[in-house]
Amino acid sequence: VSAERIGERPCMGDIDILKVDNLCQKCKSVIEPIIGREVTYISSSTDCNIPLSLGVPAACIGVYYGDGMHTREEWVEKSSLPIGLEVCIKTLLAII
Repeated sequence: VSAERIGERPCMGDIDILKVDNLCQKCKSVIEPIIGREVTYISSSTDCNIPLSLGVPAACIGVYYGDGMHTREEWVEKSSLPIGLEVCIKTLLAII
């Protein structure tokens, strides 16, 4: 067996964790009243890794109900898309 590296995903670099926490709290304060339940945080490989690796606070939020993200089994509950749009717009407005 041989392996060849074809790319590298950056991880969180030298970043002010307090700024990331503040960003996440802003997102949470907007999202929870819209969806009517508690927001949870998980670590994952996302496009946020790039700004985080450059020291820029970033957070990735979900904007639909569904499962199997980025797989052949992915599904989206279409009725959740208007709620997701509201989450997206209001969250962006809260952080700019």
